[in-house]
Amino acid sequence: MSRFWTTFIRKLGLLASVAAVLAACGPRADAGPTTLPTPVALEAAPNHAASPTPIETPTATTPPAAWVVVQPADAPEAARAWAETTRAVAAAAGLRWVVVPDLDAATAEAPVAALVALPPTDLDAVQSWAAAHAGARVLTWAPDPEAVPSAEALPPNMSVVVSTPLGWEQRFFLAGYTTTLATTHWRAGLLYTSPPGYAAQTLAAAFARGASYWCGPCVPAYPPMVAYPFAVEVPPGVDDPTAWQDAARNLLAQAPLEAVYLRGEPAAATIDLFRERGVTIIWDGRANPDADVSVYPDPWGVWDAAALTAWLQGEHEAVVWPRWVVEVHREAAFSPGRVRLVQQLVERLRTGQVAVQGQGP
Repeated sequence: MSRFWTTFIRKLGLLASVAAVLAACGPRADAGPTTLPTPVALEAAPNHAASPTPIETPTATTPPAAWVVVQPADAPEAARAWAETTRAVAAAAGLRWVVVPDLDAATAEAPVAALVALPPTDLDAVQSWAAAHAGARVLTWAPDPEAVPSAEALPPNMSVVVSTPLGWEQRFFLAGYTTTLATTHWRAGLLYTSPPGYAAQTLAAAFARGASYWCGPCVPAYPPMVAYPFAVEVPPGVDDPTAWQDAARNLLAQAPLEAVYLRGEPAAATIDLFRERGVTIIWDGRANPDADVSVYPDPWGVWDAAALTAWLQGEHEAVVWPRWVVEVHREAAFSPGRVRLVQQLVERLRTGQVAVQGQGP
């Protein structure tokens, strides 16, 4: 056999061997479908960038301490206007500023750092509230000197402002003195309504004693030689302009007047009657530009921002006395020296150096 055929046969045999091996490795015809192994679950690596933000559980927070203004429905307009000025002081101290109608509502605003109880909030109720809330500074008003407790009886966190430094008889005594100061020959008159609980004659007598405290018997230097001052009352509750004008004419008819003190609600036409006669008008009450002079106690003027800040820090007296304002609208009517004399008498009356009942003829 030639070499060609020998080589060919060897290669053919090698191919047959390879085919047999491959056939042995393949699946059998009757073995059925091949089952693949269950794949192993792969655990993904954590993706920190995609992790959700943890949800924080909210916690309860304490509200800022409060500056509470107790403002009753019948609080005076002057008190309301002043209370509004305390808002800036509260803000500077970092306090919530709230207005409530009564003390019960104030308690609900806890924590309370400062409580300002405007009149006519009951003084005893405020005193009890202050005793129960020792951590709060408490400020309130007393209607008159007779209603003020002693400083020792007040809780240490409480201050009381006296709405007026004088009782009514003292005020009418001061009115007589003030009116007579505005005269040259002591011809003074009083047109007034009595406050509740006071007899008209009692107050007219106090006015006369105040006039004589300055001028003695108040006898003019020229006729008519009559005893001054004169007084005419308009009954309490009467606000009819005609009634006030009739009372003014009655007063003017009794004797020539240089100055008159008005207390009550006289109509503008009443003032005009005195103007026509050249009479100086002293007005009992907050500033009235139609009058020549306005006189009144001012329980609000002492409480500016500096005083309130000091009070909030506990640097204030337990009992605070207001200043007595003498506001001159016509310079020729009342000199600065007379203003000073009036304010000196206020202090003497308040401290008991001048006894109203012991004055006069």
